[in-house]
Amino acid sequence: PSNVVTAPNLQYPCINHFRQCLQSSNAGVRLKCIQTLKSIFSHPERSVATPYIHALAPRLVEFLYSENSHKLLSEVELQITLKTIVTVESLITLAEPQNRIQMLALLVPVLINYLLDATALRSADKYLVTLHEASLQWLMKIGPKYPLEFKKLMSQSTDLRTRLENAVRVNQQIQQRNKTDSNNISKPIPSQAPSIKLKTDFSNFS
Repeated sequence: PSNVVTAPNLQYPCINHFRQCLQSSNAGVRLKCIQTLKSIFSHPERSVATPYIHALAPRLVEFLYSENSHKLLSEVELQITLKTIVTVESLITLAEPQNRIQMLALLVPVLINYLLDATALRSADKYLVTLHEASLQWLMKIGPKYPLEFKKLMSQSTDLRTRLENAVRVNQQIQQRNKTDSNNISKPIPSQAPSIKLKTDFSNFS
């Protein structure tokens, strides 16, 4: 019940426990902590969710801006970054319309920062490629969902807009190349007459 979980002598120790888990050296603990925070942030009762959002959402954003968010050495570390993005993104929906631009201003530069140029994409490992692709998909979703706010953000930074445009262009080239390769593979191989003709007639063989 909300009157239990919002009691100060329970609420503050719980928030501190989450803060400690976010700093844990165990990647599995950090991942579980972020997943649980997302469910708390989305709690239907604002009196339950708001203290956790105020205390811990800045820590999540801080992590996304750190180098550790894209120093990925394992699948778990990749999932930590992706789940943190999902959790921060959920706050955009929860925010009042007039405050969404502030949340987008925090998240969009992070996502664009994860994008790789064509050269880096060719040499990147699978974790960074996955982060690049996921970030581009989020940006392509956020743009149409919040068109006015997104357009305003892009107009404020030429660098962000250029990096996003380049990533979209590279993605289109890759898709076109994959489509061409797929079409070439699916084309039937023309049959050729056998180079050696059998002198013996097998037409009556049974």
